[in-house]
Amino acid sequence: MALRDYRLLAIFAAICEARSLRGAARRLALSPAVVSEGLSELEGLVGQRLVERTTRRFALTAAGRDLASAAQAMVDQAASGLASVTSTRTEPRGPVSLTLPTELALGWLPDRLAALQRAHPLIEPRIHAVDTVVDLERSAIDIAVRATFALDPPATSALGTIPVILVAAPQLVADLCGPVDQRLAGLRQIGFLGQSPAPISGRHRDGSPVDVAMAVSVAVNNLFVAKELAIAGFGVTRVLATSVTTDLATGRLINIAPEAWFGAVSLSIICRPGALSPAAVATVRSLEATR
Repeated sequence: MALRDYRLLAIFAAICEARSLRGAARRLALSPAVVSEGLSELEGLVGQRLVERTTRRFALTAAGRDLASAAQAMVDQAASGLASVTSTRTEPRGPVSLTLPTELALGWLPDRLAALQRAHPLIEPRIHAVDTVVDLERSAIDIAVRATFALDPPATSALGTIPVILVAAPQLVADLCGPVDQRLAGLRQIGFLGQSPAPISGRHRDGSPVDVAMAVSVAVNNLFVAKELAIAGFGVTRVLATSVTTDLATGRLINIAPEAWFGAVSLSIICRPGALSPAAVATVRSLEATR
C-alpha cells in the first residue's frame, strides 16, 4: 500500500466513527472539503461507493461496511503502536550506580532490587558493595545507602531500621546456659580491623544494661567474612538480622541472645550533589517505598 492509501483509510475510519463528513473533519482537524475529496478518492480506488450521500441520514453501503472494520483496525493498531513507543520513551531507563555496605547488599538489597526491576525494567542497577564510605562528590556513584548504628535508633528512618543480633555456630554455644552475661563472658568475638576491642553492649528486657568484655579471636575487614568465620566456629559476631535469615533457618548459625537487645542500624539515602537522572530518582522512590 502507498502512503496515500493509509491516509484515505484513516479519513474513512473517522467518517465511519463520526457518522458524518463534517464530524470527521472536526476529529481530524481538516476542512470538510478535504474529507469529502478523500472519500471520493478512496471510492475511486476501490471502484465502489462506500457511503450513501443523503442529507437526511448517514449510511454505509455493503462495500463500505466491509471496509469500515479493516480501516478502524488499521487506525487502532497504529494508535496502539504509538502509545507503546511513547510509554517506552518516557519510562525511566539507563544505568544507576548504588553503593552500600556488603552486609546490606547480601541481605537487605535483593528484595528491594527485585521490586525496582518489576516497576522499572529499563533501569540498569550498578551495585558497589563496599564497607567503606564513598565520597559521592568525588565519584560517579548516584546513590548511597548509609547505615548508622545506635543502641536506641530514631523512631523514623527513610528506609527503616534493622535489628543487630549476636550469632555463632551451634556447636560453639551448645553447652552454654544461664543469663546472657554469663553465656557471653566465656566466648571470643570476631572483631574488625581498625577497631579496638570493645564490650558487647545491649539491654536486658527489663532495660538493665548488658556489658560483656569479650576477647577477639580474629579480626577481619569484611562483614561477609565475619559471618563465614562465625559459621566455621571462630567466635561470636554482630550482624544485621536480615543478612543471616537463611543461615538461622538452616541451623548454620543461631541467635545466641534473642532475649536481649543489641541495637539497630537506621538506613538513609544520600544522593550525589546535582540533578539526578529520571532513573536515579525512580530508584530512590522505589527504595523508600519498599519496606
